[in-house]
Amino acid sequence: MSEITLQEYEAIIRKELCEKVVEEEVTDVITKPAKVVEERAQIEVKEKVKEEKKVVTVPEVKGIVLEVKIPRGKFSDFYRGVLSVLEDNFNNVEITIKINAKGGRISKSDYENKIKESLIQIDAQISKEFLEENR
Repeated sequence: MSEITLQEYEAIIRKELCEKVVEEEVTDVITKPAKVVEERAQIEVKEKVKEEKKVVTVPEVKGIVLEVKIPRGKFSDFYRGVLSVLEDNFNNVEITIKINAKGGRISKSDYENKIKESLIQIDAQISKEFLEENR
């Protein structure tokens, strides 16, 4: 039979002492946190009930009609900052654009081939059209 030796940091402990200590620690660890969790849950529920009572009504707009004059070169900013927001928040956004071009010239063929054709391709409805022709 081999000889049993102990190191400085080793000790012999009876089996009964180890089992009781482990059982007590396990029950404390299991029961105490469960009570704490239950108490926290009750506090959170009470806080949510208090929050629900503080319902704040935010004023809302349910319809908008705008007539705006957009500076030259700012239409893309207008679309991004105004139209896209309206289209995201309303089911029906109808846009009517009035164009009044003066102080320049364009050939009738450019008007027909570029401007009018672009409007046709995007399925725009032309409700009024007036061309001041130079003859």
